[in-house]
Amino acid sequence: METESSLVNIGPSEFIDSFTLMDARLETGIKMRFAIGGNGPALMLVHGHPHTHII
Repeated sequence: METESSLVNIGPSEFIDSFTLMDARLETGIKMRFAIGGNGPALMLVHGHPHTHII
């Protein structure tokens, strides 16, 4: 188990033009993948099917 949280830049998304994939690795061992891109106010979209971010 990791001892501290970290953010890891995975690189450009193959599926979403001009977005960058990131991993948030938490102290609990949980890894969350997310994409960052665009401009304007922040918007967080959460879907209910956790198998992939491409659905």
